[in-house]
Amino acid sequence: MIANIGPADYNSDETMSTLRYASRAKHIQNRPRINEDPKDAMIREFHDEITRLREQLAKLSGGKLNGMSTGLDGQPIVDVQVVEKFIYIEDKDRMKKMEE
Repeated sequence: MIANIGPADYNSDETMSTLRYASRAKHIQNRPRINEDPKDAMIREFHDEITRLREQLAKLSGGKLNGMSTGLDGQPIVDVQVVEKFIYIEDKDRMKKMEE
């Protein structure tokens, strides 16, 4: 920030006001934080939870997923409608908690 002042006598009130303002502005401290949409945060949490649950499932089943087929990446092939229904129910419950 740049504060401009004038040396003339008739600007003394304006100069003092500018200097007081500049002094106060000098002490302003910002604490930046990331603005995140609650829905984006929730989606990120869901992805993290899905990853964590897949790892737990793989550990518990000894690497085999109880007869479930796996894709080329080793991830289980699941019924998308079942997963979407589960996510919808979880999302609905979390939204209800957020509203309360």
